[in-house]
Amino acid sequence: MPKIINNLHDEILRKALKHLRSKGCEHFSLRDIAKFCKIGLGTIYNYFPNKQALLTSLMHQYWVDFDNEFNNTEVSQKNIYEKLRIIYKNIEHFTDIFHDIWLNSMDLLENERKCLKGHAAVNMMGNKISDLLEKAEIQKQIKIPEKATTAVLAKFILSNFMVMAHVKILEYEQFETILKTILNK
Repeated sequence: MPKIINNLHDEILRKALKHLRSKGCEHFSLRDIAKFCKIGLGTIYNYFPNKQALLTSLMHQYWVDFDNEFNNTEVSQKNIYEKLRIIYKNIEHFTDIFHDIWLNSMDLLENERKCLKGHAAVNMMGNKISDLLEKAEIQKQIKIPEKATTAVLAKFILSNFMVMAHVKILEYEQFETILKTILNK
């Protein structure tokens, strides 16, 4: 009789992420994940048609989990700079785990619709930063420069976060100092 595992999709994602963190992308295959989950390879294919689908789901789930955590009440009590630091740290963490996969996945995606879906997290983060900036300005924590909009400023912040997480030549604290100079005039 086949064994029944509740929430197998989530269990596969959880264990696949653990496997990815410990073994790296080079040793990430559906066969390895099936062994690690102690299920048949065919069972994996019931949920994920290929390795790319599993990796895309892992990246998507990372941002869903982040969004849920970010929206909790503890985070809502923080000021704009503490919230931006949390966003940056999550982008940095995501980059540490998924950098090679994310870059390679852009080459492997076969159509524009999937590519846009792959950038949904970037759009979500941009919108989240824009919302934070608007709320912080209403609360008089910051002052958006006259010639800027929250949307453009959010893109500026997010693009810097992405570069900083990847290249690591500028520390977050240095960026925050510059940002405070811009926003606290």
